[in-house]
Amino acid sequence: MPIVIHPCGGNWPCRLFAAESWSQRLLGFLALAEEAEPKALLIRRCSGIHTLSMDRPLGIAFLDQAGGVLRVEERLAPGRVIPRVAGATEVLEWDGGGGSAPPLQPGDRLELTVDAHPHASAAAWQQLLHGPANFFLALFWLGLVISSLHHWFGGANPTGLGLFCYNSLLVYLFFSRRASAALSRSGLDWLVALSTVLLSFSLRPAVDTAPRLQIPSLVLQSLALIAVVYALASLGRSFGVVPANRSVKTGGAYRLVRHPLYAAELVFLAAFLLGNPSPGNILKTVLITAGQIYRALAEEKLLGQDPGYLNYKSRVRFRFIPHLF
Repeated sequence: MPIVIHPCGGNWPCRLFAAESWSQRLLGFLALAEEAEPKALLIRRCSGIHTLSMDRPLGIAFLDQAGGVLRVEERLAPGRVIPRVAGATEVLEWDGGGGSAPPLQPGDRLELTVDAHPHASAAAWQQLLHGPANFFLALFWLGLVISSLHHWFGGANPTGLGLFCYNSLLVYLFFSRRASAALSRSGLDWLVALSTVLLSFSLRPAVDTAPRLQIPSLVLQSLALIAVVYALASLGRSFGVVPANRSVKTGGAYRLVRHPLYAAELVFLAAFLLGNPSPGNILKTVLITAGQIYRALAEEKLLGQDPGYLNYKSRVRFRFIPHLF
């Protein structure tokens, strides 16, 4: 007897969505995040799957052209890949993290009634791209780790150890940071955030420098890097480049001001400029400072939708400098 999956009844009553287009098939079960349980997804023209962008396990059944069950994975964990199952032409997916599940085993035959097609929401695309984006960002910063280590051992940059610690921590956070519960969709927010980061990479040592300013500059840069690493460690897995809500942080450096990482980075920027006062560096410092202030305000606007952040904001009044600003 066939196992019937139908929205109004059968052996497993649930809403069954069919992924037909390339975008629906690419998103997979992520496209059903906003749909109510019980739900399942039938992916057409598919013989292999992955759960690289999932945050929960999936139940999986590989089906042949006649609806026969070839293989069943009741709880496939996130981060797994099944490249190909011989003879499979469709894949049935459901939430493997709990709740109801179809009573399937290899050799069963399914009669499926599709109820709707999934809607590709912005949140689904965001979750899909979260892992690959973090991977490539981590690789980029790994290059900076190697560069800072080279400068430190080579003696060309006395702050190399601090930069090594900072960049190493960033590599770890890109691999481990949380997915955002809310992410800015403002093009201006993204432009300012990315431009500020890129501008910071374009700062260069000045050709003509005052020797008497080098030691104070390096001392201040070193102290600022300590503060930067402490603030970044306090932020932890909530770290991000564009305004987002990855949980509200209230401990560590965030007990003092609401944006300790930006504040410490601006101190480092000023210390670098002290020892390298070229016209280009001065202009870039002004633009980066304006960008960091904009980013802080944009983050507060987005986080203002979180009651926890409003409570934190009422307790920690100052953005950058305690009792001043």
